[in-house]
Amino acid sequence: FAFEEIDGQDVCFFGMHVQEYGSECPSPNTRRVYLSYLDSVHFFQPPRLRTGVYHQLPIGYFDYAKNHGYAFGHIWACPPSEGDDYIFHSHPVAQKIPKPKRLQDWYKSMLDSGKVEGGLYDYRDMYTAANDDNLRSVAELPYFEGDFWPNVIEDSIRELQVEEEEERKAAIADEQEASDHGKKSNSKKGKKSNSKKTSSKKNSSSRNKNQKKTLQLGCDLSQRIYTTMEKHKEVFFVVRLHPSSAVPSLPPTSDPDPLVACELMDGRDAFLTMARERHLEFSSLRRARFSTMTLLFELHNQGQERFVYTCNNCRANVETRFHCNTCEDFDLCMTCYNEKGHIHQMKRLGLMDMDVEEESSAVSVASKGAAASPRPLTAQEAQRRSIQRCIQS
Repeated sequence: FAFEEIDGQDVCFFGMHVQEYGSECPSPNTRRVYLSYLDSVHFFQPPRLRTGVYHQLPIGYFDYAKNHGYAFGHIWACPPSEGDDYIFHSHPVAQKIPKPKRLQDWYKSMLDSGKVEGGLYDYRDMYTAANDDNLRSVAELPYFEGDFWPNVIEDSIRELQVEEEEERKAAIADEQEASDHGKKSNSKKGKKSNSKKTSSKKNSSSRNKNQKKTLQLGCDLSQRIYTTMEKHKEVFFVVRLHPSSAVPSLPPTSDPDPLVACELMDGRDAFLTMARERHLEFSSLRRARFSTMTLLFELHNQGQERFVYTCNNCRANVETRFHCNTCEDFDLCMTCYNEKGHIHQMKRLGLMDMDVEEESSAVSVASKGAAASPRPLTAQEAQRRSIQRCIQS
């Protein structure tokens, strides 16, 4: 994600989700990166620099991947449908969805700039790349999650299997009809023996045909995929980050940044779903500011306890606190209250009060003869009581 500070507030104007397959990944995905989703909103200032900045972000990523051992990049230039969103929920009305040809030209212009600047070596359409690399099987095509080709390949396999099953049933029916006709027409023993020999030859030839069909299934599938690839060749780009001769000598892929677990950034669906549920729109600059603020808050508070109070003096997170009913949202921890105090009367709130109540109730129960000790709170009970105290305050 890319941000720009506009009038003192951060605004998210660009997002890109990628898939990375390192040197340890099996072929054919070895050393490949895939730009799965790319989205933007037109709030970047000044407007005359938008195209150049938007170009530099993918180019910079390809250069980063190139310097860390990746060899190929893949792009699917497919604009979203009307009313559909890739990353940002609710785009500005004035921002038009590019036509397929315009989007393809945008990517070509970006890749041409990358070649001139040295961020990438060259690029080709997918059909040309498959022919140049002499691909003979669909198993040699890279397989990316959410890409166009996995669905096409799987659908083609199912269609070929259905066609093969129909041809097999038709062949069996023809052979059955021929054998029935032969039994009726042949009445002599000699003729019957000849018909048996003929039927045995037909059975052996049918088995050979079935074996040939099984072998031809892969060829038919590859031919069908090649035909589809040629039809859509302008939509898919294969980027070479290094010359072919340099790929075998590349070092293992590496990432200098530590892996950060973040559910919100795990895929585009998580952020897009949250934005839709909370109505975090990017349809205007004002709404984009608020949505960006919410996004940054979620990113910086992943996995943290939300219902935690902060001492207004030392800024420490506290559970047991002293709350002022006169001042607006003013709390002190026990240490600051004992050392510095406050001009108004404060009320102690938090887990300690509940623990005192539990201890007093336990003492009363013990005085009646029941030898019982206070049960420790589980994490869920403590969190639930913390939420209740937050609502009450």
